[in-house]
Amino acid sequence: MCAVQGAVAGAGNSVMLAADVIVAAESTKFVMAYPGVGLTPDIGVSWLLPRAVGQVRALEYALTGRQLTAADALDWGLVTTVVADEEALSTARELAVKMAAGPVFALGSARRLIRDSWERTRAEAGEVEARTIAEAVQTDDAQQRLAAFTKK
Repeated sequence: MCAVQGAVAGAGNSVMLAADVIVAAESTKFVMAYPGVGLTPDIGVSWLLPRAVGQVRALEYALTGRQLTAADALDWGLVTTVVADEEALSTARELAVKMAAGPVFALGSARRLIRDSWERTRAEAGEVEARTIAEAVQTDDAQQRLAAFTKK
């Protein structure tokens, strides 16, 4: 979970993109900054950025020094949601509390399945998913939630 406000520049993009869910204040500005100082991307942004926004947009963002608005970042898939400036931190906290109260095994496994999918074929991903859901259904959390769901 990450909330951003103000400016996200250079390596800040990498720190932000390491989060699973990103809430941006509507006045936030995003810029790679590296071209302006004659440096190259670092701390993993060259790996994270194209996975978030696609190669073509990642190249434009990294090579031109283009500044993005929060609306641009949302459109590009760089952030999850944009909220009013005064709501950014509270929105991120609410989401974090909700996720923390969720099914820990299922959420952690979903995160791992999605993040690791870049390294697998579709068939391999399907095999890992099948093993993981078989483990998940055996957890107390899943059993309780499935029972509550079927009672509805």
